[in-house]
Amino acid sequence: MYVTLVLSPLILVALVRPPTDHSFLYTVGKNLALTGFTILAMQFVISARLKWIERPFGMNMLFHFHKAMAIVASLLLISHPVLLALGGPGWSLLFDPQVMWHIWLGRMALLIVLVHVLLASLRGIIKLTYETWRFAHNLGAALIRPLGLFHSWNAGGDFQSIWMKSLWAVLLFVALAGYLWHRIVRTLLLRRHPYKVINVREEAAGVWTIDLTPPEGICRFDYLPGQFHFLTFQRAPNLPRCPDELAGMERDGVAGLKVVHVLSEPSDEWKGERGRLEEDRIWRFLGPDAARRSHCLCAPPALLQQVIQTLRNAPVPAGRIHFERFSL
Repeated sequence: MYVTLVLSPLILVALVRPPTDHSFLYTVGKNLALTGFTILAMQFVISARLKWIERPFGMNMLFHFHKAMAIVASLLLISHPVLLALGGPGWSLLFDPQVMWHIWLGRMALLIVLVHVLLASLRGIIKLTYETWRFAHNLGAALIRPLGLFHSWNAGGDFQSIWMKSLWAVLLFVALAGYLWHRIVRTLLLRRHPYKVINVREEAAGVWTIDLTPPEGICRFDYLPGQFHFLTFQRAPNLPRCPDELAGMERDGVAGLKVVHVLSEPSDEWKGERGRLEEDRIWRFLGPDAARRSHCLCAPPALLQQVIQTLRNAPVPAGRIHFERFSL
């Protein structure tokens, strides 16, 4: 279904596009823009946290797909003016200041796409915080869609057809609906039933345990291994976004569960485990019968790969290793 939606402009263009004397490169450039822009519209739906979309795949997989398709859309949109220049008016399309206003809108949209790609690729190198990157990402996403819409509506000869205009209007509505649902409607609905923080304990520098209680009449969430949840705290912006729920399960007496915190950069007051999850530490925690147990892992990709390799060297059968990459 997704492929059909993404290719729908090309299918419609093939049916209604008027005869043209444009070169092959010019035509390919236009088609790439149609496809790339449609992918961008669908990005708003993928990231809208719609349960009927998330449930079959999981939010983790959707985020990976969202990231991959953003790269594809960026490459298509960056190729668009290059192919138009090679197959038509030349490089003045990109650099000539004396162009129509809708060409400037296209240039602005392309610049935002390039900034998006650079920030996403270099975020770790330039030490950009997740909150700052997310703000820039959401702002850029909100600007790209209207800029691209007005650019294509006025610059594209394919939009002489009422069918293409109708399709573009539908895509705009879908993107806007996904954005408004995620950023406004869903947020307002969640705020109607806020959880209350009943206890906060600082276990060590940067490590917190937070006890929450659900609103009256609302059942608390139950989680399966590997699942996580985003939390937003009011009047306490410095608290961590994802408190450790395993400690709560340990206090509730879950059979056989022992929570061990291992801090790589602990404070002087920390009395627990220090360092990293090296192989000898893992085996000390798991014990001699690790090969007969099931192992549920959730970690960033590098750490996850290290732990999986340690377990496989035991050897622990692959069927007993269950994991989710914590990388959004």
